[in-house]
Amino acid sequence: GPAPHLHEFLYFSVITMTTLGFGDVIAVTPAARVLVMLEAMSGQLFMAVFVARLVGSWAAPPPPEKDAAPK
Repeated sequence: GPAPHLHEFLYFSVITMTTLGFGDVIAVTPAARVLVMLEAMSGQLFMAVFVARLVGSWAAPPPPEKDAAPK
């Protein structure tokens, strides 16, 4: 078939990282499958770290204010 365009690669990456897996575009070669697995795992890891940091920033108490004058 014709060579894929950039928007097709982007579409495949978004579908992979969001774990939707529509199945309309698939990785055929073993090397491509390894790259897809790494991309899917990194996407999940990114979301887990992002959500944990977001929740941690809201749950953490604000830092104490420092007085301008010493006591």
